Amino acid sequence: GNTGNGFDQNNADCVVLMYNNTAYNNGRLTASTYGAYKYGYQFQYKNSYNILKNNIAYKNLKSECTALSNSTQDHNSWNTGFSVTDSDFITINSGGSDGVRQGDGSLPSTNFLKLKQGSKLLNAGVNVGLPYTGSTPNLGAN
Repeated sequence: GNTGNGFDQNNADCVVLMYNNTAYNNGRLTASTYGAYKYGYQFQYKNSYNILKNNIAYKNLKSECTALSNSTQDHNSWNTGFSVTDSDFITINSGGSDGVRQGDGSLPSTNFLKLKQGSKLLNAGVNVGLPYTGSTPNLGAN
């Protein structure tokens, strides 16, 4: 729910690895000077090489992802042929996610954007070396 991009390279000349993230409802700016900042994922600056795998982009105002052609985009919601819908998630209500952090510093525990049983995004990812349960990794931040 950012007013600009969900995830942005911020014009950095570097390699960005984006694994298992969810960009939802970004790009709410209305000023024309900020018209370019309405993506779920924006990685189109400089000549950097970016790797985006197992990510979900959903209901972002302008587009789900824009990245340089030399970037690797693999098993993401926008390039897998999946159509993401509200019914893929337990809830799209963000209530409580801005609450007090847990004792170990982690974010509050909510069902916001967690994949629902039966979602086609479960077990739809590729192994990137992060821990997962199931036959293959899920898409998104679950």
